[in-house]
Amino acid sequence: MILMKPNITQERLKQLLHYNPDTGKFTRLTKWGSQQIGDEPGSISKFGYRYIGVDGKGYTAYRLAWLYMYGDFPVGDIDHINRDPSDDRIANLRSVSHSTNLHNSSHRNPSSKIKGVYRTKENHWQASIKVKGVTYRLGTFKTIEEAADARKFAEQLLIPA
Repeated sequence: MILMKPNITQERLKQLLHYNPDTGKFTRLTKWGSQQIGDEPGSISKFGYRYIGVDGKGYTAYRLAWLYMYGDFPVGDIDHINRDPSDDRIANLRSVSHSTNLHNSSHRNPSSKIKGVYRTKENHWQASIKVKGVTYRLGTFKTIEEAADARKFAEQLLIPA
């Protein structure tokens, strides 16, 4: 994986935008095009993330929030703790590995609505978890609750916080 150094610095960001860590919102400090001072910059992607253009380059608002507060981008991913991509409050953001970020995603199995829990052809429930590219099959259970408990226990053991 090649990491590209972002073009923006914390100093430049603070010249152009204000970030409120309690609300997670950015506002303009300068007029730009049709946008006025005090306007919220950027647009929302189809996945719910806000993108903001700064000096000709687009950034996610959560990465800009991190830069604004800490002075640099993290080496790994930034995770929305509550899984809400529109909640860019600094208290809701954490620097994590890519693997941890994927485990905090909201992807659920349609048969169970629980991540890592699947209905088998025999109408039992199977639980599994994937960590660092390795899939662990946790067993087959008679109830969805048992499978969900096994999955939750495996998360606590195998996924760093």
